[in-house]
Order: sequence, then structure tokens, then C-alpha cells
Amino acid sequence: MKFIISLLFVVALVGQKQTSAKSVSSSLSHLGNEIGQDASEFGHELGDEGTQFGHQASNSAINFGHEVSQEAEQIGSDEIGSLEKEMSSNSTTDKVAASTDQSTNKVTTCTCSESVDNSGKDTSTGSSSAIATASAAGSVAGSAASAAGTVAKDATGAAETVAKDATSAANSVAKDATNVAGDAVKVAHDAADTAANVGQTVAKDAANTASNVAGDAASVAQNAAGVASSVAGAATNAADTIAKDASDAANTIATNASNLAHSIAGLF
Repeated sequence: MKFIISLLFVVALVGQKQTSAKSVSSSLSHLGNEIGQDASEFGHELGDEGTQFGHQASNSAINFGHEVSQEAEQIGSDEIGSLEKEMSSNSTTDKVAASTDQSTNKVTTCTCSESVDNSGKDTSTGSSSAIATASAAGSVAGSAASAAGTVAKDATGAAETVAKDATSAANSVAKDATNVAGDAVKVAHDAADTAANVGQTVAKDAANTASNVAGDAASVAQNAAGVASSVAGAATNAADTIAKDASDAANTIATNASNLAHSIAGLF
């Protein structure tokens, strides 16, 4: 009975260990799924933040480029307007001086002609300067526009790179989390399988031990029964022998007594 109770206790303990191993496996699997989901959500959020940052940087660069271009165009327009106004003022002054000189005398008129010629040369020089300044302003505006476009392009490329890197990092984190979860589940399954194998081995060994003990007990009981039977048979045989011997002795004694009695009676 004690062996049967011990065997049942071992079987119950093994079942409890298997249940605990399955519970650990389920918990680790659930934990792995949660880690993978959190990593995926974090990756998506990081990618969205990178994309938004890239768009903001690109828009800021484009706006800055437009502002620089507008400022350059405004400066160029102001310079051109100022030079045109100055050229117009010089041309009017030269004409008035020439008419005044003509009303005075010829010599003065010649001097004024030279003055007018010099003024004309200055006016030509001013025109060339105005054209050069306008060209320079146009070049500045073009350069500013090109720089703004380059900055916007670089900002867009940087934003795309940041978003791409963020997405790659998120995917790596999610992949690592998934691998960790898979390893945890595998470890849990291995632990459950090991516990089950150990439990089955222990139960099998306990059953074999109980069977061997029961067999030994049966053999001992059988041997004891055989010995008892032998003792009983010997005792019975001895009793029969003793009883027979006693009966024979009693018969002999009775016969002798009867013969003796007849002999004595014959004497009288």
C-alpha cells in the first residue's frame, strides 16, 4: 500500500512539473509577442518622427531659399532703379549746361561741348556700371536660388536618410525582439520537454521499483507459504506417527493386559 501511495505521489508531482513547464512556456511566448509588438510600434513611431522632421527641414530650407532669392532680387531691383535715376539726372543736367553755353559764346560752347562729351563718357560709364551691377544682382539672385535649391535638396535627402535609418533601426529592433521571443519560446519548450522526459523516467523507474518490490514480496510470501506448508505437513506426519505409535502401544498394552488377565484367571 505504501508503494502504491508513493507511486501516485510521484505521478502527481510529475504532472505538476509538466503543468508548470507549460505555464512557463506560455508566459515566455506571451512576453515575446509583447516585446515584438512594442518594438514594431516604436519603430513605426520613430519612422514617422523621422519623416515629419525631414519634411519640416525640407520646407524650412525651401522657404529660406525663396526668402534669399527675393532679397537678392529686391536688392538688384533697387540698385538698377537707383542707377537709372542717376543716369537720367546726369543727362538732364548736361543738356541744360549745353544750352546755356550756346547762348553765351562759341568758346564757351566748345568748352561745354567738351564738358558734354565728358559727361557723355561718364554717362556711358555709368550705363556700363549699371549693366554690370544688374548682371551681378541677377547672378546673386541666381546663385541664391541655386543655393536655396541645393539646401532644399540636401535637406530632403537628409530627411529621407533619417527616415530610412529610423525605419531600418526599427526593423532591426523588431527583428531582435522577435529573435529573443523565439529563443525564449524555444527554451521554454526545451524545458517542458526535459521536465516531461524526466517525469516519465521517474514515473517509469518508480513503477519498475514498485513492481520489483511487489514481486519480491510475493516471492517471500510464496516461500513463507511453502515453508509453512512443509512445517504443517511435517507436523501432521509427526502427529500421525505419534498417534499410530501411541495406538499401537495402547493396543499392545491392552492385549498384554488381556492375556495376563486370562492367565491369572486360569490359575484360579
